[in-house]
Amino acid sequence: MKYRFVMAAAGMLLAIGACTLISAKNYAEDLAVVTLTSTAPNAIRQELTVEGEVFFEEISEIKLPAGCTVEAIFAGEGAWLKAEEPILRLKESDLQIAYYEMLLQAEGLEETAEVEAEEIRGELAAWQLVQLREELEILEELISREGLICAREEAYVIYQGCEDGKRTGGETVLKLGLPEKGYRLEWAVDVSDFREFTSGSAVIGEDRMKLNLEQPVYKNGSYLYSVRLEGEERYAQGYPARIELRYVSKDYPMTIPRSCVRYDGTGAAYVYEVVEQQRNFGKEYVVWKTGITIVDQDEVNVAVKSALSDVVSRSSRELSDMDAVAVVEE
Repeated sequence: MKYRFVMAAAGMLLAIGACTLISAKNYAEDLAVVTLTSTAPNAIRQELTVEGEVFFEEISEIKLPAGCTVEAIFAGEGAWLKAEEPILRLKESDLQIAYYEMLLQAEGLEETAEVEAEEIRGELAAWQLVQLREELEILEELISREGLICAREEAYVIYQGCEDGKRTGGETVLKLGLPEKGYRLEWAVDVSDFREFTSGSAVIGEDRMKLNLEQPVYKNGSYLYSVRLEGEERYAQGYPARIELRYVSKDYPMTIPRSCVRYDGTGAAYVYEVVEQQRNFGKEYVVWKTGITIVDQDEVNVAVKSALSDVVSRSSRELSDMDAVAVVEE
């Protein structure tokens, strides 16, 4: 009797063990298999190719009177200006002194031109007098504007050889480019593709040139870039160009592959992280749903604010929060 009882108990234990093994096996086979990826500091990169063209532009020059102090500069080289926007201001008292000195000089030239009208000296004085009167008109206008020099129409500053607080020289000339004319390269970038591109190059025909990118101008839903082509007169109006732009960010401390990121019904981004837990059959892995804030991204990586570890990059099936998983290291 005792022997039969022992045999029965042993059979029950074997059955329980077999059921446990079968249950554990079925449980393991039911797990989603996930691949993990490690987070790492990385830069976000983007390349963009757009079409541009060369066009001709007229350059206007504003000659500054010699010996006048520059009181303030409002627009540096490369600045885009609307009509009547200020460029710089000259000291008004210097302008008045220059004006009266020119008046005295004009009187002397008038006398010379009258007395020696038939001589070469008289003809030269008459020519100089015409030039001087043009400069007097410029001074009169500047004085009426209290020394303020403004753009006459929409333009950008090509050259400005002035320094704040310094006196102007006789050769100091402001050069303004008119955006609808000239040997310039221009292209547009849609708002959806816009970044602060760090470098770029242009391919015009068989020529490749490096571009020094400046701040673009926002206009009609696009960001407009414009680069002057010095000495490139061989390109005709409307000559096509291919613009290759590059963006490289600083190294972000936390980046993950784009394949890790999922989105819920509201468009909020999240990832699954794997954590180790103690359960019925010992230690096992489960996934936690973690919301993330994306600060930058490219076609490969995503930079996030959150501190993450053991992030799921791929899964054999759809996951839910707190699912048990089998882990495969990437």
